[in-house]
Amino acid sequence: MLTVGALLLGSALVLVTFLLLFQRRLHQWELGFEAPCDQLEHLLRNVYSSLPSRLKNQRLLPARDPDEGIESRLHGLLDTQQRLLERLSQRPQLEAMLESLAHPAFLAHEGTLLEVNRPLEQLLGRPRSALEGLELGYVLRHAEGAETDLRVRLPLAKEGWREFRLIRLEDGQGFSLGLLEDLDEQRHSLAQLTQARDRARQEASLQAGYLQQLQQELVPLLETLENYRGEMGEEGSALESRLQGLSDLLASLVDGSLPPPEATPSPVEPRPQVLIVDDGPVNVMLARQVLEGEGLRVVTASGGEEALALQREQRFDLVLMDIYMPAPDGLESSRRWREHEARRGEPPSVLVALTANASEADRQGFREAGMDDYLAKPYRPHSLIELVRRWLPASVREQGS
Repeated sequence: MLTVGALLLGSALVLVTFLLLFQRRLHQWELGFEAPCDQLEHLLRNVYSSLPSRLKNQRLLPARDPDEGIESRLHGLLDTQQRLLERLSQRPQLEAMLESLAHPAFLAHEGTLLEVNRPLEQLLGRPRSALEGLELGYVLRHAEGAETDLRVRLPLAKEGWREFRLIRLEDGQGFSLGLLEDLDEQRHSLAQLTQARDRARQEASLQAGYLQQLQQELVPLLETLENYRGEMGEEGSALESRLQGLSDLLASLVDGSLPPPEATPSPVEPRPQVLIVDDGPVNVMLARQVLEGEGLRVVTASGGEEALALQREQRFDLVLMDIYMPAPDGLESSRRWREHEARRGEPPSVLVALTANASEADRQGFREAGMDDYLAKPYRPHSLIELVRRWLPASVREQGS
């Protein structure tokens, strides 16, 4: 029995010793994990501090419990890492935004290309793998004569070099985002906007002139009604009142819509001369206003006979001939105009038909009468200007530029 008791006691002492050694080793193991856990916690806090404020809506790590075990702390850090990754995924995706841009763009760090989007890749004609990692100055060259770095030149795939405007954003840590705008496209867009503005001004001026002409046409009508005021009944008086109200309205519109007159420089060379043949005073007034705004000399005639009489006195570069007029109409007047030129051996004028009907049969009739072109009525100011510039290109552009 003593022997068995001694053996049991010895076994117990060995087991207690083993447990004490294991506990000590476990404690040393836990102490060894403290440093990596502290390092992981420090890294998580640094990443958390770099998040935008909108993603810091709750605390990253709870207050540390002194009695917390290493296993519990490690689980807490891993949960925190997962939450942090979820918040990082909610940050703006710069690469995706870069790729969605229609303009050529790039992302660089310390002067080295990191990312380029597809438009820039296609513009340069080189794959991204060959561009990313290149020095930025190797791709973007400072434009000659540019005082700042806002204008750069790029070597295009097939067209040599082209200038771009560089819009560049930097974050203070060496990263920069660049957006390139084609200067040729900007100039084209500016020219289109300028042309649209000029057309709008011309149409506004034309509309103002139209209102003014209507106002002038109402004056003799009101005077006639006033002379017969005693003979008019209630309906006549009501008509006079309504016409007077319309006249007052037109007066207010004209006063508020007529643009200030623009000074026209006196040209050194003789200006092209245009004859407008039309029996409609409003049409004549509007066409005259547009053409004189282009620097042309304008003469008007109310019918074919008057136009043919003017032809015998002076030469016209361009004739705008209304088709539907009292005899002789536009077609007959054009035939006689060409006959006169042939007899006198004069250089031919450009004859353009002004008509509301422009079917194929009508156009054939214009050609047979010796006319060069036609303009469908009603026409807009820019249509008239384009027609004149088409037939008098050099002279009109010099005078109108």
